[in-house]
Amino acid sequence: MELLTCHLAHLERKYPSKFQISNIGSCSKTNQNFIYENPFNTINFSFILEGSGTYRDETGIYAIQAPYLITQCDQFSYSYGPGEGEKWKEVYFMYPLYTRDVFEDSGLYKSGRKHWPIQNETAVEKNFEKLSLLLKDRNSEGVIDLIDRICENSILESIRTSTKSENKPYYNELEKLKDKIDKNLDQPNNFQELAKAHNISYSAFRKYWKNYFGKSPQNYLNDKKIQEARRLLVETNLSISEIAYQLNFEDRLYFSKRFKRQTNQSATSYRKTHETRHNLL
Repeated sequence: MELLTCHLAHLERKYPSKFQISNIGSCSKTNQNFIYENPFNTINFSFILEGSGTYRDETGIYAIQAPYLITQCDQFSYSYGPGEGEKWKEVYFMYPLYTRDVFEDSGLYKSGRKHWPIQNETAVEKNFEKLSLLLKDRNSEGVIDLIDRICENSILESIRTSTKSENKPYYNELEKLKDKIDKNLDQPNNFQELAKAHNISYSAFRKYWKNYFGKSPQNYLNDKKIQEARRLLVETNLSISEIAYQLNFEDRLYFSKRFKRQTNQSATSYRKTHETRHNLL
């Protein structure tokens, strides 16, 4: 295994970004998994540029096919790496653990979204070409600030859905479906029926939805519902049970568990925290 790491945390920022990177590294490996058993003290983004393999965390084992991005940042153990006979090329970013909240507020990291297919591979590759040149000159004034922002942009490009639909099967149909779901969160959604109505097989629907939007249809819907629940908690006087019912959750208990898992706060605590701030505006 080849491993190269460039430490950047000590460099002085003249134009500080919210996302100040600590380390950038790259590695190539064959038939070897990285296994992490201890809690991370950093938040990491690993760009898998070539190869295929697996990623394992507390929720299960997942197939990885480049281009792909995986993250590490919590108390669970991980293992990931190439499959048998596969070569694996990876570039990784490491940030201080205290930036996790900043990443979550920005939407670039979510505890419920730990890995996803890279959406805009060409843009990411161009960024890495820039980084390769800038890292050689990283001690020059202002260069580290450019590096911070290019790294942030690389993470964004890995998530951001391209507006171009060429060579993307069912992209336009799924975009319309997503827009319909976003506007009707209070309505029950049967994904099998939705797929059939748009002449898409259910297996293709699930596959391409996850490829384009980074998560399964059900997880996407639940995340959007929690987003709407956060608004309702602050802007209305609806009870938690009423909000759960309005958003078609199975019951209040399931809603409460899902809400806390996504926001790291109970619904009651979220309302108290943000309602006060809302009333002051």
